[in-house]
Amino acid sequence: MCRNQASPAARNSLKRVPGSRISHPGTKQVIKTRICVDCGRLLTKAANALRQHETDIQVGLRLNLAGDLTEELRQKLAPDAVKSFNAARAAWDTYCRHLDGHGLLEPALRGKTPD
Repeated sequence: MCRNQASPAARNSLKRVPGSRISHPGTKQVIKTRICVDCGRLLTKAANALRQHETDIQVGLRLNLAGDLTEELRQKLAPDAVKSFNAARAAWDTYCRHLDGHGLLEPALRGKTPD
């Protein structure tokens, strides 16, 4: 799954993180996953952007369930939901490109969003 295709300079900048060894059940194969400081920063940024989008959507859902979502309110809330979605997507794409730079994404996963 994970291949280290990073350049020699990039490989030297990668740091081992305790517990970052992945073993697959039923095999004795262990894959060493190397990450850098930016991996965590970009993941946090993507996760925070997704949480903001969830918050924006939850406001509309709660109002709708309570029967208080008017067309006027929907029109006020929609731009924030779209903006936060676009921010979350951009942050996720940036994180994926970064992981791809380390050679950590399988070709089939490049450019895909989580289900």
